Amino acid sequence: MTLPGLNEPVARPGTFLLLFIVALVAGTLLRFDQIGAQIVADDEWHGINAGVDHDGSYIASHFGEGDHSIPLALYYKVVREHFSLSEMTLRTPVLGAGLLALFFFPLLLRRIVGDGVAGTFALLLAISPLHVYYSRYARPYSFAFLFSGLALLGFHRWLQSGKRKWLALYWIGAILGPYFHLTVLPFVAAPLLFGLIPRAWTRPQDQASRYRRIFVAGSGLLLGIGLLLGVPLVQDATTLAGKSFEAEATIRTLLTAVSLLGGTRHTALLAVLGVLSGIGLIRLFRWDRCLVFLALFTSLLQVVMVVLSRADQLQAGIVFVRYSLPLLFVFLMAVAAGLDFLERLLARLRLPPSLGTICCTALFLLGPLPAIHTRPNGWTNHGLYQYNYSVWPERKQKIETGSFLKRVPDLYLRLREEQVSREPILEAPWYFEWQNNQHYAIYQQIHGSEVFLARPEADRAEGLNLWRFVDPLDHQGIRDRKIAIVLFHHDTSRELRNSSILNRVDVADWIREYQEMYGQPFYKDRFMTAFRIPRHSTENGRIER
Repeated sequence: MTLPGLNEPVARPGTFLLLFIVALVAGTLLRFDQIGAQIVADDEWHGINAGVDHDGSYIASHFGEGDHSIPLALYYKVVREHFSLSEMTLRTPVLGAGLLALFFFPLLLRRIVGDGVAGTFALLLAISPLHVYYSRYARPYSFAFLFSGLALLGFHRWLQSGKRKWLALYWIGAILGPYFHLTVLPFVAAPLLFGLIPRAWTRPQDQASRYRRIFVAGSGLLLGIGLLLGVPLVQDATTLAGKSFEAEATIRTLLTAVSLLGGTRHTALLAVLGVLSGIGLIRLFRWDRCLVFLALFTSLLQVVMVVLSRADQLQAGIVFVRYSLPLLFVFLMAVAAGLDFLERLLARLRLPPSLGTICCTALFLLGPLPAIHTRPNGWTNHGLYQYNYSVWPERKQKIETGSFLKRVPDLYLRLREEQVSREPILEAPWYFEWQNNQHYAIYQQIHGSEVFLARPEADRAEGLNLWRFVDPLDHQGIRDRKIAIVLFHHDTSRELRNSSILNRVDVADWIREYQEMYGQPFYKDRFMTAFRIPRHSTENGRIER
């Protein structure tokens, strides 16, 4: 028996609309979950620091030692100097880029691969842990993903129709993608090489006409890249060179990258996704071989260039994935096509819930997102959760069995046992590197209270309105945040057993100041000193006697 539409995309607008709406709602909720409570840390400070340390002309003409994204750093500078840079204004651009991808990609794909594949793709993208992460992280990766996908789809439609609007879409994606993050340049430039192949064009093209069209497309790309990135590419080439040929991808790197792209740590589930993507590519090939060849060609060139670059820290799977992020679009499209084929083969996609919906639900439940988005958790972007999906489950198991608790200061265990009204606490000092704040992320999972951190250096505080940071001596700010306990960590390097923490902060002056204001601490051990903040303190913080 031959099922109708098995060998070609089928129009099912009702099904697509339902899946599309569910994906938009679920994806938006995941990306906004506790977003205002997320701690600004690690690479997120690169763009902020660039705006503090340099003027606009320098930012626009340099990539910088911290690899700041030029447009994002300029945005941070303008907002900080003329408005107020808060957690939300910091992350609004990347959130917007993530939601735009969730909105536009399914709509563009349905014209090419049909309603079923596009709807399932929307669900997969909505719950992709990698895309959720980068939509919430104040770095340019969600923009790189958005624009590289637009470039791929725009070029494909241009090959098919020859219409200028699709060439314009390609130019938008191919120019702005590298502007936000240079690493996607191979992916967005690869279609030009692909277009030189005679069979790439749906309509027959003589050699001269084909070369002329590719020349026009390439000239537009070169002009746009030259205008936006010509100066930094020339003026700051040494910075780029200094970050190349520093590391190599290994088998372990690739295995971690596959897990991150697949959104799960379970090998069996990754194998299933691999089979589905293979089936999907075969089905897509029968529908539109140009799309498949173009997607595979651009993906292959991107991976090859990333490997050959030997970029700094490339041995880490998360870094490899950052530089290969456009592959997520191709992978999810292939998996969606595989699921759609199985649904039609089983003739079950008449009314929801469908096989695709069930599989997406299972993928979400078996993935890392439920464990990451616990409440409260101000560290959902932390490398503890995002760099390897096996790390946190193993650490959590040690906490639950009690073996890890032997290394946890007694205070946190007391707070957990007392089940005190979960009043907010302030941790001091604070370091911007993820690895030097890992204990705070773990401690929050133990005590379950809302966390604030000691404010960054005073010279960087002007123009910043980061609610999660407060000066320990700003007693009005502490009252405004309803902070009940302030914890001073004496020596973070000893507490973490990490001698690499060099920028240690001496908290002795803070402790003496608090003793004068609040009396003796209610808790003290070799690692920390803790004070309770009375609710009836006066304006200057001193207790009324």
